[in-house]
Amino acid sequence: MTSVPAFLSAVVLLLAVPGPTNTLLFMSGATSGLVRSSKLILAEAAGYMSVVLPVAILAAPILDGRPWIAIAMKSVAAAWVLFIAYKLWIRGSSPAEGSIVSMRAMYLTTLLNPKAMIVGLVLIPHGTAATVLPWASIFLLALVLIAVAWISAGALTRIASSGGSILTVMCRIAAICLVVFSGVMLQSAASALGVTTSVDDIFQLG
Repeated sequence: MTSVPAFLSAVVLLLAVPGPTNTLLFMSGATSGLVRSSKLILAEAAGYMSVVLPVAILAAPILDGRPWIAIAMKSVAAAWVLFIAYKLWIRGSSPAEGSIVSMRAMYLTTLLNPKAMIVGLVLIPHGTAATVLPWASIFLLALVLIAVAWISAGALTRIASSGGSILTVMCRIAAICLVVFSGVMLQSAASALGVTTSVDDIFQLG
């Protein structure tokens, strides 16, 4: 049986790793500050729960028997992250102050983030809603704390250095990071096409 300390440690390690969602949190903190960016945590939580709860309660056996579904989801996620990278790059051409990350973008990016499938398939014990919800609550607590940390890191960057040129550089760096994340997801999906593998293997971190 999974222990709470072991589960929490795994969740913190997974959520703290840089990825598409954390990149957007950092960018929002850098461009809009901590207070204005805090609403994005709700969108992130909704994105994760939209995947984690159905998978942990209902879909895990179905997905594990059909790895092509996971491959398709990862390909769609890679395309979405690439689109967000394009939007950030374009925004870097006119880096006015203000939010550059919408609630919709945060929700969809998190919804398609492979980390959500890892949590639902691997970390949270499967079972009924009564079994899953306590673990999901612990996961959400860790999510909030780590999201605040990423936003705060971006906000500190904003405080330390201001000006349009800095925002341009940050937008461009974030866009490049997202392109890399997209490439990793595509490579993982492409590799999975050539071998017989499980869903757990497909959604491993790059």
